[in-house]
Amino acid sequence: MSYSQLEQYLGALKKAGFMDEEAGFWKATEKGLHVIEACDICLHLTREI
Repeated sequence: MSYSQLEQYLGALKKAGFMDEEAGFWKATEKGLHVIEACDICLHLTREI
């Protein structure tokens, strides 16, 4: 992935409210953490099938 692609993805995630930037560091927001948790649950469920 190129740097410009990374910037685009991070910008989209920030605009959607999933990521935020503070003092040069990117972190998942509460909303983003909920999405990660939901994906983890779905992955776990599909492994059980």
